[in-house]
Amino acid sequence: MKEARLRIVRRFITLLESDEYVYVSDETTERLVILIYNAMYSLSHIQTGEWHRFLILFREAKSKALARAITVDETVKNYDNSVSSLLNTFEKYIQYIQSL
Repeated sequence: MKEARLRIVRRFITLLESDEYVYVSDETTERLVILIYNAMYSLSHIQTGEWHRFLILFREAKSKALARAITVDETVKNYDNSVSSLLNTFEKYIQYIQSL
């Protein structure tokens, strides 16, 4: 079970690091938000107390992706911040799973 969860997280990381998740347009942001929701669902099957901590981090990444922006540069910055936050969350999740 532990190894299966690690594989799932590593797949999410691989996706985020692929060209598919380089910001191009609002569609890229939509795809990122969908990935966040999928990660939240896929990784939620851990202790409730621990999950709540990760849920907050996933929600923060989603908020960064959807933050209001006036210029394209701001949108790209918000997107990049969201991806960075999400990668950090995945790394923390891996550390948590490995500590079990």
